[in-house]
Amino acid sequence: MSIELVTSLIALGGVLLSVVVSLITNSRQTANELTKLRTEIQQSYAGKLLEKRLEVYPQTYLLLSEFGKKLELGAFTKRDLELLYKKLNELDSTASILFSGHTGNIAFHLRRFLTELLKLTIDEIKKPEKIKEIKKRIGEFELALKSDLGIYVVEFADPSKRFSSYGDVHKAVDQDKSPKPKLRPK
Repeated sequence: MSIELVTSLIALGGVLLSVVVSLITNSRQTANELTKLRTEIQQSYAGKLLEKRLEVYPQTYLLLSEFGKKLELGAFTKRDLELLYKKLNELDSTASILFSGHTGNIAFHLRRFLTELLKLTIDEIKKPEKIKEIKKRIGEFELALKSDLGIYVVEFADPSKRFSSYGDVHKAVDQDKSPKPKLRPK
């Protein structure tokens, strides 16, 4: 083989290697850009969905919470239960499109459970096992709404300053109010 041929083959190999490396690099860059674009679209959509949920979910949570408090006191009537059912049906018609699959499933089962309860007398509904089941299902729906909003994902507070009781809160506030020792000038 002549030196010119070897030199030409080496040059050709270099060009081919350069083309292959360039193709691989470009395909990776394109894949990275597509991934970044998908992420931006998902984040934009998630932000808009969260905004809509924040318009609807607090009202729903309030409805559930107020009924839950009536349950705690045993001060609810069958009419209260009918009203809860009616409002949950309205919510399902207007806002269930915002629910995650999990929340939608829980809402469906709660409404179906309320349908069955409304067939009973108030004395049957107020039995301890029924009250316990109603509380459980309402609690599940409340937690699902909070989860959809990301309440349990986002934490703003310093983890070392978490409180487990209102007594802890009062102690922390009292410590902040106590006089601080003054430093003496040197």
